[in-house]
Amino acid sequence: MKLKRFYKSSIFLKSIFVVSIFAIFFISAVTYRHISLVNSFSNGVNHSYDINLELERLFSYLKDSETGQRGFLITKDSTFLEPYIGSKQKIDHSFALVKTYIHNDPVQADNLRKLQFYISKRQNYLSATLHLSLDKPLTDKVLMEKLTIGKQTMDSVRKQINKMILLEKKILKGRELNYKDTIEVTPVFVYVTLLITLLLISISYIRITKDLEKLQISNNRLAVLNESNNLAEIVGSFGNWELNVDTKEYTFSDNSYRLLGFEPKAFVASQENFMKYIHKEDLSAFRDATSTMVENGNMAPLHIESLEKIKKSGILGLLLEL
Repeated sequence: MKLKRFYKSSIFLKSIFVVSIFAIFFISAVTYRHISLVNSFSNGVNHSYDINLELERLFSYLKDSETGQRGFLITKDSTFLEPYIGSKQKIDHSFALVKTYIHNDPVQADNLRKLQFYISKRQNYLSATLHLSLDKPLTDKVLMEKLTIGKQTMDSVRKQINKMILLEKKILKGRELNYKDTIEVTPVFVYVTLLITLLLISISYIRITKDLEKLQISNNRLAVLNESNNLAEIVGSFGNWELNVDTKEYTFSDNSYRLLGFEPKAFVASQENFMKYIHKEDLSAFRDATSTMVENGNMAPLHIESLEKIKKSGILGLLLEL
C-alpha cells in the first residue's frame, strides 16, 4: 500500500529524475575513465616501444663502430674508420634520448648507468686498439689482450641492453593485463547502469503517460462543466467574475459581458472597467464589499441588483479565487 502511494506521489518522479541524472553522470565518469585508460595504455605502449627502439639503435651504432675498427685492423685502410668516427656522435645522441625516456623509472635509470659504464669502457678499448694497431701487428700480445677485453665489454653491453629491453617488455605486459582487466569490467558497469537508467525512465514515462491521460480526462470534464456553467448563466441571466488576489487580475465570464450589453471579451476585464456599469448609488457599497472580501478572504457572492446598461434583469455574482 505504501509502495503504491509512493508510486503515485510526485516524490517518485523527482526521485527517478535524480537517480537518472546520477546514473548519467556515473556513465560519463566511467566512460571518461575508460578513455583515459586507453590513452594512458597507448602512451605507455608507445613509450616502451620508443625505449626499446632507441636501445636497439644504440647497439647498432656500437656495432658500426666495432665493424669500422675491425676493417681498419685488417686492411689498415683509414676509410674503414669513417663508421667509427661518425658513430661517436650518434651514440651520444641515442644515449641521451634513452636517458630522457626512462628518467621516471629508477630501475631502468640504474640499468642505464651500468650501460653507460660498459659503453665508455668499450669506446676506450676501441681507441686503444686502434692506436696500438698503428705500430704493432695483430699478433701482438698487448693488442690481442685489449681486443679480447673489448669483445667481453661488447658482450656486457649486449647483455645490459637486452636486460633493459626485457624489462620494458615485462612492464608492457603488466600494462596490457591491467588494461584487459579494466576493459572487461567497465562495460559490465556501463551496461548495468544503463539498463537501470532505462528501466527508471520507462517507469517514469508510464507514470507520466497515465497522469497525462487522467489530466486529459479531467480537462474534458472541466470543459463540459464550463460549457454547462456558461449555458446556466445564459438561462439564469447571471454572470460571474473572478479576482486573483496575488496577481490582481480579473476574469469575466462571457455572459457577464452580455449582461452589460457587449460581446464576450469586448473590453479588458478590470475593476475600473466593471465599475463603469454599476449604478452610482451602489458604488460605495460595492467598493466596501470588495475590499472586505479581499482582506478577509470571504468567498461569499456579492449581489448587485442595479446596473446601468443591463438590458436583462438578473444578478451579477462575484467570485474570488485565491
